[in-house]
Amino acid sequence: FFVEGRRLGDPYVSGHLGVLYSQQGRHAEAEEVLMDGHRLGNAEASTHLGVLYSQQGRHAEAEEVLMDGRRLGDPDASTQLGVLYSQQGRHAEAEDVFTEGRRLGDPQAPTGLG
Repeated sequence: FFVEGRRLGDPYVSGHLGVLYSQQGRHAEAEEVLMDGHRLGNAEASTHLGVLYSQQGRHAEAEEVLMDGRRLGDPDASTQLGVLYSQQGRHAEAEDVFTEGRRLGDPQAPTGLG
């Protein structure tokens, strides 16, 4: 189902397939399909790609695609960007995007850094 949807160019299927590949440890394949979804404007694919990059220590790339996911309206992108900022010691920026994530309805967004 997912592979066929990807072949047909469905950007939302790319996000789901990318997460599945990532969970299976197939990171190169995950990156490829998440990048497809990201290029097609899928906010969730952008967020998942940012998380994958962050897990790989590719922080500049993670920040870039998480900001895209945020701009495209995924509340989780704000939360994940906050996690990235917090890990980098950028606490004021983290608090700002956590607040945005909560405002946009992400129940996972922390309420504070302390």
